[in-house]
Amino acid sequence: MTADDIALTLQRGLGVRGAVHLLALAGSAEAVYAASEEELVGAFGLRRDVAHGIVCRSAHRQAEAELRHMKRNGISALASTDAAYPALLRECPDYPHVLYFVGDPAAFGGRSLGVVGTRAATVYG
Repeated sequence: MTADDIALTLQRGLGVRGAVHLLALAGSAEAVYAASEEELVGAFGLRRDVAHGIVCRSAHRQAEAELRHMKRNGISALASTDAAYPALLRECPDYPHVLYFVGDPAAFGGRSLGVVGTRAATVYG
């Protein structure tokens, strides 16, 4: 997992599905950031403003800050291209490219329980 992986998830205008689409075409976040603006627009079908942001590495400063925060707080992360990433999670159409966690990633291989919350809880919900 690299700063490129985190930057891809933070790239303005890309979104979760856009990141997954790029990874499927390019193979890795590093390959996405190695592509030219013309490749990103032509071969990968990105809007010119998003492609320009990738080429300029506009999300890398924030990604580096995220890496420092993770290190200070004992947080680890797995990219969806890592072998330890939960295989079943990859089957979701909008899986997160970067999975943040605290603890042992070996736990992803066993049974698990997911808890889903809401950002705007209501009395009814």
